Amino acid sequence: MSTIALINIYFVAAIPMAFLILFFMRLIGRRTINRSLTNKMWIFWGINLIGLVFFSASMVKQFNFKGQVSEIVAQDLDLNNLHIKHRNTDYDEILLSLGDLKVSDESLWSDEIRLKVMPSDNEFYTILKNKTARGHNRKYAHQLARDIENFAQVEDDLFQFEEVIKIPQGEKWRNQQVAIEVKVPIGKTIQFDNTQRRFYIHTDEGYIRGSRLKGKQFKMTEDGLKCENCKTEED
Repeated sequence: MSTIALINIYFVAAIPMAFLILFFMRLIGRRTINRSLTNKMWIFWGINLIGLVFFSASMVKQFNFKGQVSEIVAQDLDLNNLHIKHRNTDYDEILLSLGDLKVSDESLWSDEIRLKVMPSDNEFYTILKNKTARGHNRKYAHQLARDIENFAQVEDDLFQFEEVIKIPQGEKWRNQQVAIEVKVPIGKTIQFDNTQRRFYIHTDEGYIRGSRLKGKQFKMTEDGLKCENCKTEED
């Protein structure tokens, strides 16, 4: 956000507050407010409001186009069971946290990552990473999507990934997101080795999310995922 836009926002909010204070001072002190000063302040407020409208329109244009980059993390995995584990992230020193967005000296970090489990169209496991971003044109949006950093790798039967994405230093936030797709063959299983704090899995028992995923094993059926050890643990 530019300095001028911040100034616009400040005065658009501050001037009505100043008038409210002056109004109460008038009621208490029985003093009149200089009409010339009042008119000048409202004119100044109107100029800042117009500036804010133009800035908002300009910002909307920065998100007009969507870019997407798809990466193959692993394919043709001939396994009976795939373990899924998230890896802890070593953040830079966080200066500011804004919801899902964290700001550090070196980069931006975002929690905008999703995990989707779906049936495979063959007998092998496949893991894809889809990175998306917005921009003022398709080329720039594509570049921002390509530059998203997120660790994801498979070793033997273990799939590890980070639960956050990193936006490199010097690049702006443009709704960067990552969707990881895990395709599981019919009749085979996945198992969560630790807590997936923000993710959920849709099964025949409904949605299972967060800490309840730890240690759970799911089998892919024609009707979707079926938890194989949920009832056993509850009993």
